[in-house]
Amino acid sequence: MRSLVVDLARKFRLLADVINAAHSGKVTVEDIKSSLAASGNIRRAEIEAITRLAKEFGFIEEDQEKELFTSKEGLAFERYISVLNSEIIRSRGIPQIDRGTELKVCITVPPMWLKRINERFGDLIGQTLDGQKLVSEDAKTRLVIVSPFIDVGIMQVALRDIHARGVELIIITSEPTLAKTYPGGKNYKIQKLGALIRSRFKSGKVLFVKHGNSIAHAKVWCSDRSVLITSANIKPDSTTDNLEIGVFTDDPGLVAVVQNFLTQILEMEGVECLLEIPP
Repeated sequence: MRSLVVDLARKFRLLADVINAAHSGKVTVEDIKSSLAASGNIRRAEIEAITRLAKEFGFIEEDQEKELFTSKEGLAFERYISVLNSEIIRSRGIPQIDRGTELKVCITVPPMWLKRINERFGDLIGQTLDGQKLVSEDAKTRLVIVSPFIDVGIMQVALRDIHARGVELIIITSEPTLAKTYPGGKNYKIQKLGALIRSRFKSGKVLFVKHGNSIAHAKVWCSDRSVLITSANIKPDSTTDNLEIGVFTDDPGLVAVVQNFLTQILEMEGVECLLEIPP
């Protein structure tokens, strides 16, 4: 019973924070997520869910341009929670908001199935690209992406909102076109990956696994706080047409195991560096 009360209190505080963020001026859902998730203590997915709840309660409203603003009812609720928090702080000190953990299924399905899948599962599942984005947003020092096949254009789409100047990007792949030597000695796909790393990250490496019959067959996105393990390659059909299933989690224990495993892989034989972008 106590854990239920604590969870409700936490959600009320987050709801008040969302209302307050909307009251700062006409903003979008993305603006609210960026503002409240900046500290890293709250997941962007949870902020989005709380924002939808605030809209359903009538605490915030949306105009024709999809911008949000706070209603009178929302202001009243936010003031009530602020007063309640002040009393708690005076009596017990500043309460901490626990980030919690999240487990989410991320899928790609053929277009002919999409409507029925969305009607049946709704917010219980997310898209493959959503999981890739969540992991990338959680990167504070390093983002590791493993995929046997990589389309640079699709990777640009997956990372389009990411601007992580303090993060190192490491790509582990067996994409044959990245290791190919073309006439003139240039590989334009490697050059495009280099440009992507320079524009969004502090530094990076592209590592190639091709030792005997071995390839980098795993499909993993792993950052400081979360991981996505999926069947989806970074290819057009893997994000639009195929049947792909993966699991996103920010459980600290599982994330730490994957991080340590990938760190060990980086030290193994049979991994060739195709590209290195220094800090």
